[in-house]
Amino acid sequence: MKRREETRLNICLKKPLPAKFSIIPNLVENHHLLVANSLIASSALLSVLAGTAAGCIIFDSVEFSASMYFNGFTYLFSAGAIGN
Repeated sequence: MKRREETRLNICLKKPLPAKFSIIPNLVENHHLLVANSLIASSALLSVLAGTAAGCIIFDSVEFSASMYFNGFTYLFSAGAIGN
């Protein structure tokens, strides 16, 4: 049962990726496609790295309960934004 839930989550998370990459040929000229695809892929990886590093620093600088309240707030904010 747990494997099925992970598969559904992976499908939902990976769904926007083709749309993100499919718009690139409409935005840049053909001879710049390789550079544009490389930049968008590397910027996505760098943003994950920067976000993880920033999260670690923030989590380490505040106490545990404050970080859990912040996590709960961001979850409720996301749920409210999706619900509207």
